[in-house]
Amino acid sequence: MDVFDFLRIETEMRPDNRIMAKATGILGPHLQSFVDQFFGVLNSLKIIANYSVGVDHVDLEAARARGIVVTNTPDVLSDATAEIAMLCMLGAARRAGKGQRPVRAGAWKSWSPAFMGGTQITVNRFALIGMRRVGPATARRARRFDLETPYTQPHRLHPAPTSPPNHP
Repeated sequence: MDVFDFLRIETEMRPDNRIMAKATGILGPHLQSFVDQFFGVLNSLKIIANYSVGVDHVDLEAARARGIVVTNTPDVLSDATAEIAMLCMLGAARRAGKGQRPVRAGAWKSWSPAFMGGTQITVNRFALIGMRRVGPATARRARRFDLETPYTQPHRLHPAPTSPPNHP
């Protein structure tokens, strides 16, 4: 079992840091690019452990050529992103942004039937583009609001518990 000396990107990733040459692991976010020239400075590097979903910020061919393992954290943000999608949809439908302004300003006096009614969401569809990770998580939440959830996907989905049940 290997023991790694990890660099923390936020505090230790500087060109003048001598620890960098000895680091065997990097715990890094998606904001840091890892390109071939970067690997040349890190002679002892064995692993880049990302705390992000993607790895598009890492030159995977250069890492592979140097024997560096690259990891990520898929699905870590799927539920949070789906929740934010629902928050945005509900906020837009019920005009939450506009409605909270008079309350915060102390200008809201009373309720009326026509005041900030917004749109009832259950009579609408919530269309999804893509059904990889965030799409199914969002569809599950939308169905709890009795929304139809049509979707588009580049390839046909196989029946699975996460695919929308009311669509082929």
